[in-house]
Amino acid sequence: MERFAYLAVLAGCLGAALWLEPVLRVNVLRRWRRLLLTLLPVVVLFALWDLTAIAAGHWTFDPTQTSGVTAARRAAAGRAALLRRRTLLCRPRLRGGARGAALAGRRRVVVSYTVAALLGVAGTVLVDLFVLRTRLLLRPVFWATYPIIVFFQLISNGILTGRGIVRYAPDAILGWRLAYAPVEDLLFGFALVLLTLAVWVRLGRAGVQRTPAAGEGAPLLRLLDRRRSDRRRPDR
Repeated sequence: MERFAYLAVLAGCLGAALWLEPVLRVNVLRRWRRLLLTLLPVVVLFALWDLTAIAAGHWTFDPTQTSGVTAARRAAAGRAALLRRRTLLCRPRLRGGARGAALAGRRRVVVSYTVAALLGVAGTVLVDLFVLRTRLLLRPVFWATYPIIVFFQLISNGILTGRGIVRYAPDAILGWRLAYAPVEDLLFGFALVLLTLAVWVRLGRAGVQRTPAAGEGAPLLRLLDRRRSDRRRPDR
């Protein structure tokens, strides 16, 4: 069962969010076309980021705690081929001895997870404010609810890194950790959540499956509204 540890964590994350459908009637699953159109660009972009990070050695997965069905092997194979090509290209430059090796080292550009995460956040901020013009970052409700996401992210990341399911290269991160996870993961998660919400909102403004609205038909919300109206009603 240890091989399914990673899948179990992912299933737990999904289960922790699914209760919102029957209890609060967020009606995301009922608007499945809008959901698919939202996930398509986000999944493609962040899957490419994930594969690129694996190929660059930013993080690795414990093979004993994963199912083995993964694209990481292809990424690792691509990384090995890329390193072989770099070696062949750099050989003529290394003929200058120590000076040639130093020059080759200065020419090599390494993008760490820290830099990639900062660029990811900057990119999604630009998309939210200027490309899609959803401007979620300017809404107080975004910042009021985002700590809830961070709380659950720290739980899942803490399990993944605490159990050693995901391991990070020390030279790719700052070394600052929160609940076992590097702080770069918070930037990664922020970019992921912001881009997802921005695309979802933009599609809604374009008229893609705007109904049923979030909260429509929720028994809990009806109960809260009824109690609120009863409190406002003057005593007879």
